[in-house]
Amino acid sequence: MKKSYVIGLGAPCTGTGYTAKTLQNSGLDTPHEGLGNDGVVYWVLAARDGTHPINHVWYNSYDWSKIDWETSKVFQVARSPLNCLNSIAGHSNTKSAPRFMWAAIEKSASKDWEFVNRNFSSFVNSASLLMAWSDLVQNSHPGMIYRVDRPKDNEKLSDFLGVEIKPYTNKKHNSKGNSNLYKYTYKNFKKYPKVGSSFADWCDWLGYPEDAKKVRSVL
Repeated sequence: MKKSYVIGLGAPCTGTGYTAKTLQNSGLDTPHEGLGNDGVVYWVLAARDGTHPINHVWYNSYDWSKIDWETSKVFQVARSPLNCLNSIAGHSNTKSAPRFMWAAIEKSASKDWEFVNRNFSSFVNSASLLMAWSDLVQNSHPGMIYRVDRPKDNEKLSDFLGVEIKPYTNKKHNSKGNSNLYKYTYKNFKKYPKVGSSFADWCDWLGYPEDAKKVRSVL
């Protein structure tokens, strides 16, 4: 029998692990990347087709078909896009995740991402992957965007879920060592103005006008 759950979607390195801890700290059984009694926070579910990265061997341990997507409370997880760039670049070196993500994006995303040359560099691939996956998340019609680095969004999430949100105290939960492999900044967009322009527009849409302003300053 299908059931209504709390579902947090996002991209890798955008705060999904921290969000799962925050929901659990607020009394909800919503594990990170595993289905609990109340739901889950798992970026892979945005694909909505039963596929997963080959290294996510635990995926098949859960019955995802129980999720009633029509009645579940779905929200998007986000944090500063510019602060995500180095983390997602390091994460992309695992190869299995970006391969899975681009396949899902090509299959179901609403926009045309063919202008992205994925062989440019880890930087431009990372920027494009963040945008394109966010586009894919919209297919699940999230009711709100929860920005983990915006304290005021805790109250918004409380209203959305009907539960008092008590933020997890460890902001660096689930941070990855390979996040330090790259030192990209908004200045790198100067070499890729087309991607930069799209990225700035996306930052505005996501609620980070300060990031958008920085990117446009070098285009």
